Amino acid sequence: ERNQKVTNFKKEQYFEAHSYHTIRSERYFTEIVKATIVKCYQFAVSVNQHDVDYMFFSLPALRGICEEYIAEKFIFEQFNDEKDEIIFLRHICDHLKSCIAQWKYFELNRGDQPLYYEDNFPQRLKESEEQLRDIIKSKLPAITSKSFFPSVYYMSKQTGLTELYNYLYHATSTFVHFSPSNLLRMGWGNLPDIKFSASNFKLYYKDFCMFYSLLLLSKLCEWQSS
Repeated sequence: ERNQKVTNFKKEQYFEAHSYHTIRSERYFTEIVKATIVKCYQFAVSVNQHDVDYMFFSLPALRGICEEYIAEKFIFEQFNDEKDEIIFLRHICDHLKSCIAQWKYFELNRGDQPLYYEDNFPQRLKESEEQLRDIIKSKLPAITSKSFFPSVYYMSKQTGLTELYNYLYHATSTFVHFSPSNLLRMGWGNLPDIKFSASNFKLYYKDFCMFYSLLLLSKLCEWQSS
């Protein structure tokens, strides 16, 4: 038990130290990889320490971590020289898309909401997407996707992670899309009397989150140490 506590303390020290970073110009890729590792570690800690009753709501986060790992590995392997520019452009695209979506919503629902928005945001978004698409096409001219960025499924095939992605995509998608199965199994009790609660299946959800968060963390760390 004492050795386990020492080991855990050392791990906490390592990831705590890993979370600190000095921002440097044009090192965006390094920064997001660090962020992903810290996020995955903190997710695993959160699953282990926090109230298990509502673990149901944590499951979708696993898909995000899995997709981040796949995308980062793909960019590193296919676009090592352009990786920082790709991350910067993708960041700009994501930011502009969020600003536009927010503006459209509040314009219809709460017109007096203070927001930062410029009329040229849609044009700037289009230009950033075209720049990103050009970089991707320069290295992968045969890619058929019409999007400005490859799909996660495509990237998983290129990185040999399709099996992992397909499984976690299926397992977590049911929690972010309409799923009668998930809704019905919220009902638990002595038939015919049941009680609906997100806390039913809580131990299964906790074990699932714990196992796959640690699996993803180990893969991230192995990738970074290789």
